[in-house]
Amino acid sequence: MTGSATRLALVRLARPLRARAAVGWAALALGGGALVLGAAAWAVRLGRLEAPYWVLLAWCAALALLAAAAWAAWGALGRLSAGGVAARLEELGAWRRGALTALLDRSAPGTSESLLALADREQADDVARRGRAAAEPLARPVRVLGLAGLGVLVAGVAAFGSAGPVTGPAAALWHPRRAWEATVAPVRIRVAREVVDRGDSTAFVVEALGRRTATLWLRAPGEGWRPRGVRLDSLGRTSVGTGPLQSDLFARVTSGSRSSDTVMVHVRLPVFLGTLAVTAHYPSYLGLDAEPVPTGGDTLLLPAGTRLETVGEATAPLVRAAWLGGGSPARLDVQAARFTGSFVPAASGEYRLALEAAGGAPLSADTVRLPVRLVADSAPRIDVPVPGADTIAPLSLQLPLVLDARDDHGLSS
Repeated sequence: MTGSATRLALVRLARPLRARAAVGWAALALGGGALVLGAAAWAVRLGRLEAPYWVLLAWCAALALLAAAAWAAWGALGRLSAGGVAARLEELGAWRRGALTALLDRSAPGTSESLLALADREQADDVARRGRAAAEPLARPVRVLGLAGLGVLVAGVAAFGSAGPVTGPAAALWHPRRAWEATVAPVRIRVAREVVDRGDSTAFVVEALGRRTATLWLRAPGEGWRPRGVRLDSLGRTSVGTGPLQSDLFARVTSGSRSSDTVMVHVRLPVFLGTLAVTAHYPSYLGLDAEPVPTGGDTLLLPAGTRLETVGEATAPLVRAAWLGGGSPARLDVQAARFTGSFVPAASGEYRLALEAAGGAPLSADTVRLPVRLVADSAPRIDVPVPGADTIAPLSLQLPLVLDARDDHGLSS
């Protein structure tokens, strides 16, 4: 049999100690966890931590502290069991060794049950009578533990509550899943416009989820990387303008240990008109040789039916070339950067040379314009000055006759 009376007396003696110790360990564990989370929240609020994985580290540290406190509490509460209290009281000299612990063990064969019961009742009464005073050395550490747990709990609640865990950066503590997604999410950069003309600008759109800052690296062809710090909004995004660009620009972004791919902004070089020659081929009946005509904007007086031959070349490949004006456009043949063709102006007016580069770059020069005024061919005129009026033929029937024939372009026969 076992000494049940002594065990019950020891249980009653140890119960308040175990309860106070459990409360102390719970306060210590919760306060320690709150301190860890509050310290992390304050570090983020002060800008000491920026990486999104701080939420995961804070929770891991808090849970590890709770687990360590639970393990220590389990061991401490085990030492405050009935058997543990009995052994400790014997070690303190309040009872001789074996006086209490022997009654808690199973009795040896042949032991008198009546004598064992008597000894059990005596020891139970003795424990009830002077056990509280004898257990004072055990209660003192428990009180210290309770006070320490209360202090840590108050400090932890104060640190955690003052860090603003509901609003601001510290509110991320309540979203560990988002923190994990932000931790594994890649850093991205894209360009608002990948191709711009020289002198134009564009913008880089940077995305680094969970971050508040990032480093934008820029370089032109043949140069080294130049870092530029940028601040991100609450979503981890921002837009950075490039300013006027004169050459291609490469960019990438880094944040912590993560890095994005490299993107490029291509700057289209302006297209210039290299050479242009316009030759006028007059109608054959005029008998005039072909001659070049000026392209500086002076008005051209051309006989109707004149054919204008165009030969020119640009500084970049072209996809389309045409003279616009006078109705439908007069398209020219294009071979790389060279264009040729001819057309006959259908009406007086201004004809404009339109060129379209292969890359879409505009023509960086004044538009070539040909103001044309067509002169129609007048009909030949014949006058008879002699005789100037009706007359009577003489008897010889020979009458003097004078003919005056005229044409604006001359007579051949």
